[in-house]
Amino acid sequence: MLMKKQFLFYILFGLSLFINAQVGIETDVPNSTLDVNGSVAVGYRQSSATTYTLTIDDHYYVYTGTSSATLNLPDPVTGSDNQSVVGRLYRIKNGSNYNLTLLPSGNGVTLRVNNELNRANVVIQPGDYVEVIRTTNATQNAWDLNYIAKTLENDDSSLFVYGAKLTVPPLRSAQSSWPADWNYSTASNIETSINNAYTSGSGTDRWVLIRTQRDVVNNPNPGSSSGSNLSGTFRINRASGNRGYFVTNIEPSKIVLTYEYQGTPFENLDRVYPIATAGNDQRYPDVFHVSFEKLENVETNGRGRRTRLTVIVSRVDLMGIKTNDANNKSDWMGTFFFNLLLANKF
Repeated sequence: MLMKKQFLFYILFGLSLFINAQVGIETDVPNSTLDVNGSVAVGYRQSSATTYTLTIDDHYYVYTGTSSATLNLPDPVTGSDNQSVVGRLYRIKNGSNYNLTLLPSGNGVTLRVNNELNRANVVIQPGDYVEVIRTTNATQNAWDLNYIAKTLENDDSSLFVYGAKLTVPPLRSAQSSWPADWNYSTASNIETSINNAYTSGSGTDRWVLIRTQRDVVNNPNPGSSSGSNLSGTFRINRASGNRGYFVTNIEPSKIVLTYEYQGTPFENLDRVYPIATAGNDQRYPDVFHVSFEKLENVETNGRGRRTRLTVIVSRVDLMGIKTNDANNKSDWMGTFFFNLLLANKF
């Protein structure tokens, strides 16, 4: 009986050593927890399904469909794959000619690029490849987007370009009720009857004009005994007994405008390059200039994080026109807009 007990003890002791020791395959001297001296095979799945959710049986996934598709990562909280799958790695290749959108399942779950950049999804371009790994975070940032490879043909796709047309309000109206300045940037409800007409876009892909600040030099009295009262951004003088006029202190009418984007905030703003070009629907020449001032992400009052764009719009025509001609000032009254282009090197 004693001999049997000793034998059983030796078996258990040896099994314990095996479980806790380093394991080598095709090597007698493993130098890691698992040391494989040879090739490795992993789970491979090729699919043309337009919607698919990765499972515990997947590792390398290739999409080969004939239309755009969606690939879902497992829900880290409520799905069949729970928090115990920390460290699970998926490798994904888009082998089709269409976009494949990778989505993390679960409420608030995102793909982490770095500590400041989290994506709701990532679009895998045709021919591209990504790797994602499950993190220790159960909800937000549950997956690390740790590698993106692009084919040579798709090298230019790393440049993200976004375009929009933003409406410019009049600097004044024919009625005296037009407010020269307003600021809804700290309000929980930023769309009102005043600024709703100057909202551009639709759904979450829209820009709301939340702030205007009139920035005009007004010289109503030119200080000349024979001069006329003039408004706007200039001073005009006439020497006594002289029919000639000379103009001083010329500046165009201008206004500072701040727009708030209602969709997912743009990230890596230090690598976003904005371009703004003037336009209008009044068949006028482009008589104003748009100057970029600021592009920033801010925390709003009850509406989460938002991207805000601030520009200075200057009207440069009709200088030196008299006050009594209400339609001929450099303070514009028509509907104008500017085209916004944002380029971001991803």
